[in-house]
Amino acid sequence: MEIGSPKPVKVYAPEHWVLGAKEISYKFNGSPIVGTFDEKFVLKSESGEILKNVPYVITNKVTGEQIRGITDDEGGTVRVWTESEEEVEMGVDFVRVFSKSSKDKE
Repeated sequence: MEIGSPKPVKVYAPEHWVLGAKEISYKFNGSPIVGTFDEKFVLKSESGEILKNVPYVITNKVTGEQIRGITDDEGGTVRVWTESEEEVEMGVDFVRVFSKSSKDKE
C-alpha cells in the first residue's frame, strides 16, 4: 500500500518499513512538511541559458528566513513551501560564489 499525504501520517501495523519522500522539499520553518503554497525556481542567464551548479539563496520576504543551496543540472532549486501566500525572492548567493572563487586562488 502507498499513502500520499500533505500532512504527517501515523501508521500502525505489525510490520512496516518507513521510506523517505520521493522529493525533498523545504518549508521555511525548516520542516519538510508540505504547505499549501509551493514554488521551485529555475535559474537562467539573461540569454536564457540554464545555470547549473550555481549557489543560490531563497529569502522569505515576510519572515526573513533563508534557504541556501546549489542549482541542479536543470538549473532548479529545491521546492519551498509556505502555509499561506507569501512573497519570496530568489537570487545568486554571491557570498558563496566569491568565497568559493577566493579559495580557488589559494
